[in-house]
Amino acid sequence: MKLIFLVSDLHLWGGGERVAVLMANHYAAKGIETTLLSVGKPGGVFRFEIDPKVSVNYLNIPLQNGGKLYRKIESFFAIRRYFQVVLTEFAKEEDSTRILGNNSPTILLAMGNFPMLLAATISKGDYLDTIGCPHSQYNAIRGIWRFLRWLLYSRLDILVPLTYRDLPFLKKHNPKTRVIPNPVTFYPEQTAQLENKLILAVGRMDYPKGYDLMLYVFERFCKKNNDWKLKIIGEGPLKSTIEKMAISKGVDDRLTISPSTNQIEKEYLTASIFLMTSRSEGFPMVLLEAQACGLPIVTFDCETGPAEIVHHGIDGFLVRPNDFDEMSDRMLELANDLAKRKTFGSSARENVKRFLPEEIFREWDEVFLNL
Repeated sequence: MKLIFLVSDLHLWGGGERVAVLMANHYAAKGIETTLLSVGKPGGVFRFEIDPKVSVNYLNIPLQNGGKLYRKIESFFAIRRYFQVVLTEFAKEEDSTRILGNNSPTILLAMGNFPMLLAATISKGDYLDTIGCPHSQYNAIRGIWRFLRWLLYSRLDILVPLTYRDLPFLKKHNPKTRVIPNPVTFYPEQTAQLENKLILAVGRMDYPKGYDLMLYVFERFCKKNNDWKLKIIGEGPLKSTIEKMAISKGVDDRLTISPSTNQIEKEYLTASIFLMTSRSEGFPMVLLEAQACGLPIVTFDCETGPAEIVHHGIDGFLVRPNDFDEMSDRMLELANDLAKRKTFGSSARENVKRFLPEEIFREWDEVFLNL
């Protein structure tokens, strides 16, 4: 068996890219020939550490800031050219290994909607199986991409979404669909002490992540609390907008915005509450990471993701989307009760164990064996 992970851009802070690297490293360490294939161009730093045993290739399509439409159209031709060469090599290798009684296919895992559409256009023959891994909420896909989803998802051998809420929708496109959540990327020995008066949020600063909503919540919180602060770790197109909004609401002196970091574990360990106000999510890994570090969570219960991770009233609070007053009250409840923070944090550490890599990779092994 050989594995190829298709991602949009290995040089971006993306959830699909992070999971692809984690899986590639795992299977490469087991001796399986593994490749990370990026649609984007080479250059810049890798955001996640890649095992030297993993090969890295590129389709060389400029996709900065999402990429223009014509660049995405160009990607469809680029991936066909790439696999015309690769599949010819696969065929030669398969013919030789069949003589020895070994007929192990190559498996392409496309991480995210756009890579999935690319993978579905490949004329794969007998030498390649394709797996589509949606990493965004089903209803978040808009416009022509919805049409292409209906047209192409059925061509993939199996779909593996992250959440059960999306399962019935995706089964309409492809009956071969099963849910496998993301694995947690770390599980540190030490946990957050939960005594610092610091609320943490982590993620790209764009519209779906709802940082504007977060400031409405934090403004209400600050009217009833005088000393806790909020730290946002992330970058993105709305950073300056959020900074200006914080000034207009008078909370800028209690807000810090820091760039993305590969030392994110340390940031979780210094916080005492994790906050998420996303409008939409796929399966938010930041919630897994926060739980692994023993942080209680307050999050909007957006359509997919949070409810399959957070146990309301046990390791965090699930709040109706856009209910700013309720979310502020839940934050105050935790801020004013160290014992509850510690109880929730301890439960979070225990509950996140179901997402440990060894548990999730066992499910992936079953998928590979049954293709």
